[in-house]
Amino acid sequence: MSDPSGPRSSVTRLLGGYGGQIVAGLGFIITRFFVAEAVVISGGPLAAAATVGSLVVGLALTVAGVALAVGAFSTAYVADVSRGCLLGFGAMTAALAVTAAAAGPQMVGPASGTQLLVANVLLAGAVGGMINGHRKASLRRRRTTIMRGANRARFINRLLRHEVLNAATIIDGHAELLRGDSADQDRSVDAIRRGAARIESTVNGVGTIADDPADEAVPLAATIDRAVDSVGVEADVDAGDAAESLSVRADDRLSVVFERLIEHAVDARNAERVRIETAVERHAACVTIADDGNALSDRQRDVLERGSFPEYDDPTNGFALQAASLLIGEYDGSIRVDGSDAPRVTVRLPRTSVDAAAATVGVEYSALRRAVAAGLGAGLVMAGCTGRRAIRSR
Repeated sequence: MSDPSGPRSSVTRLLGGYGGQIVAGLGFIITRFFVAEAVVISGGPLAAAATVGSLVVGLALTVAGVALAVGAFSTAYVADVSRGCLLGFGAMTAALAVTAAAAGPQMVGPASGTQLLVANVLLAGAVGGMINGHRKASLRRRRTTIMRGANRARFINRLLRHEVLNAATIIDGHAELLRGDSADQDRSVDAIRRGAARIESTVNGVGTIADDPADEAVPLAATIDRAVDSVGVEADVDAGDAAESLSVRADDRLSVVFERLIEHAVDARNAERVRIETAVERHAACVTIADDGNALSDRQRDVLERGSFPEYDDPTNGFALQAASLLIGEYDGSIRVDGSDAPRVTVRLPRTSVDAAAATVGVEYSALRRAVAAGLGAGLVMAGCTGRRAIRSR
């Protein structure tokens, strides 16, 4: 899932990094201290079904938290879903507390019945909150897609207006000079050729942005090398051993992203030294372009991190940053800018995986089988402890 970048609060960063563990812990606590304590072994079918249903929902909540913690989900998605779970749980807890305070002791019935009621209410709040959080994340993703489409159309319009119209004006002006017996005919011919090349380059650039993205496995190290060679700038590339055989989800336009970022550092921010570093994460790869040029302005950071295009054409921003932001968004990646004295632009891209389970929840089939076996074993241990406690209490 895409990760809409931008400034985030400390709570959002915390939930994005540890929301899955929090949800899993919450599901385990509710299941262990409310549902498991109310499990009925020797009761009738209706009582057994009620407790088993609550037990299944509680354990499913725990498993969902584990999936959020280890899965290939964006931090924004994890933050939205875990926040919704906590809000739902908190709302139901507050409702139970207010109801108990208003009704008094007469509200409390048999111990097992009360625990099961509390468990069902809390589980309903937590699960409902997760569903609401998922819907919120889906709506945010849809808004991001719409905004990216509008920005792409705006970018193409500005590029055509700025580059093609300027080149056409130059060509028209020098063509008029060629009508007479001018001594500057060679200079005019050169200007016309440059203008024609400029138009051709612009049309190719528009095609690069306008094409729909293709979900392919692109070798990262080779793409970085190709971008550096295309720009013609000496750059210190440190890909690392792990990144040599690494592939990311993108297409053949990925090299354009690195080309534009390097060009902007050298041409617009007067960088003399450029260093490219690669880091490998569980589900993503990060490429950091560090340079010794001028710091990026707040507006330039907004273009890269949030995809917020300037209201008017601004040559100092450069079309390079807008092109890089649009393409990375198409690949469900993100861009982060760090540092002021030594700017660092980090591009984060999702890794490819041939394993369907790893692509879904970040766990390979072999590890998934071991996790399922461990979960069943833990469930049997919990059931055995609960059964012995129930027998002793009889």
